[in-house]
Amino acid sequence: IQEVGVSSTARSKLNFGPGFDVADDAGNDQTDVTLDLSEIAAGGELGGTLDAPTVDATHSGSTHSAATDTHIADGTDAHDASAISVLDSAAQITATEVEGALAEIVDTAQAHEAAADPHTGYRLESADHTHQSTGLQAGTLDHGLALTGLTDDDHTQYRLESADHTHESTGLQAGTLDHGLALTGLTDDDHTQYRLESADHNHQSSGLQAGTLDHGLALTGLTDDDHTQYRLESADFHHVTFSKEGTLTTGTGAIRWYNDHGSTITLQSARGSVGTQPTGASILIDINNNGTSVWNSTQANRITIAVSTNTDEGGAFDDSSVADGEYITVDIDQVGSTVAGADLSVTIWYTF
Repeated sequence: IQEVGVSSTARSKLNFGPGFDVADDAGNDQTDVTLDLSEIAAGGELGGTLDAPTVDATHSGSTHSAATDTHIADGTDAHDASAISVLDSAAQITATEVEGALAEIVDTAQAHEAAADPHTGYRLESADHTHQSTGLQAGTLDHGLALTGLTDDDHTQYRLESADHTHESTGLQAGTLDHGLALTGLTDDDHTQYRLESADHNHQSSGLQAGTLDHGLALTGLTDDDHTQYRLESADFHHVTFSKEGTLTTGTGAIRWYNDHGSTITLQSARGSVGTQPTGASILIDINNNGTSVWNSTQANRITIAVSTNTDEGGAFDDSSVADGEYITVDIDQVGSTVAGADLSVTIWYTF
């Protein structure tokens, strides 16, 4: 066996190290040499064999792992701010490590705070200034707090509140006055063109003595019949009464009363009364003119004698005119449901 280009040297035997397998063929006339990686151990940061290496996660076998372990074990200098460098690309800090940079920042802040007037662009609260309306010394002032001499008479164009004046209507001494406080002689009769409240007068409708009067206080004879074109409240009132004795039952009125006055009459009011009070329900009484209810549109205005009462006056009529020759009847629309009620009378008042 020899390497190409190298002189052969006689050997009595040939040895192969780990990782090589030597075997003869079946005829024993040939020797095969094969590589076996499972016999070669990995090294460095790899464990196992070359055919199945493993990674050492702790890097305990490497050089930089030893340096990291040393850094971690150093509890003082390894984590000292003085040992951490600063990259100041803007060149605002002269220190090159964190501890020095922090010291510079603190020193600058303390010096700013201790300075008497660090912001020359602002006006000191304690500084006196001219109170100009514009410019660096301008500002809005409180009239009462920032100014002195407010009680002096610095504005001679105005009249002092305490000064006496003539109350002229124009000029420097003109002004609006309180009628009662500023004037005297108010009870005098200085305005003869007016009528005194206490003076007697003839209540004319026009002229100097005309005025608006209270009808009840200023006039007499109010109970006289001075207006003959109107009907007196007490005049021409007549009535007709319908009655039913005994216990009441519902039904249409059969008794008729005819208007024979020779003219139209006007119904004024109607009242129903019973001797025995109804219970359980009200008594409802309707009045008809020629068969049509005088409360045809407003049935709620019918005579309604409530439970445990004896009488009721009906409401306003929808039809109050009864022409000559027309007739009136009275219906009982409802009686008490427990006690019906008894001995009914219905009186109708009218005028003509």
